[in-house]
Amino acid sequence: LQVERGTEAQLLTWFALSIVLFALPAGLLGARVGRRRAMLVGAVVMLVALGAIGLAANLWLIRGLLVLAGLGWSLVGVNALPMVLDCAPPGVERVGVYTGIYFIATQSADVLGPTVIGLLLDLGGRNYRLMFIYVVIALALAVLLLARV
Repeated sequence: LQVERGTEAQLLTWFALSIVLFALPAGLLGARVGRRRAMLVGAVVMLVALGAIGLAANLWLIRGLLVLAGLGWSLVGVNALPMVLDCAPPGVERVGVYTGIYFIATQSADVLGPTVIGLLLDLGGRNYRLMFIYVVIALALAVLLLARV
């Protein structure tokens, strides 16, 4: 993004802070309109915002898009586990199993995502804009899969 050293870490503050600020409204919205619908909207918002960041050059625009991406992530992250638990059959013993499945899926993504992005960066000559292409593809796949839930 051609920003000064140290500025890139500060940019993530805009994303992280917006996740925190939008967490409660995201949960309330998910309860009101349905968790799957809220998550789909959040994933699409993230897809658009992060895709636009990959093309942007203005730091203020990037900051605004990171806030928007944080809003999208709040809609996804806050509603994911409750939706998984809503899918669990009745019975307390099932909650632990479904929570475990949820954590296996999320932790697998936490391991595989950076690994794939690192490989892309190595193959692409350290062109960090490739990261945004990967994210758009991953989020598009997530939207397609979530739409089938």
